Amino acid sequence: MESTLLRPDEIGELFLDTELKYILKPRIRFVKELIPRTVDLAKAVVEKVKEGCEIIYLEKHGVVTVSDNLGMALELAELAEIIAVRTLFHKILTERLRS
Repeated sequence: MESTLLRPDEIGELFLDTELKYILKPRIRFVKELIPRTVDLAKAVVEKVKEGCEIIYLEKHGVVTVSDNLGMALELAELAEIIAVRTLFHKILTERLRS
């Protein structure tokens, strides 16, 4: 079975409900897998933040959320987890229904 992890080229395949699709999708981005604790990873995240992204999925690392207050950053992290879980379940169900 293929990997069900979210990949940087799959931003269009996130399982978002209608409201999230129009409100949040432009502010979600992926950063390809980079070595942890490196300047390259930090620069990649900074680039996405400068683009106005609030949820940044780090391939094989985790997620970074950005906000001007801690409470909203936590809410975005929880939302990022919900989006990831929904997307994973959707991919698994789709694969099983096809087989």
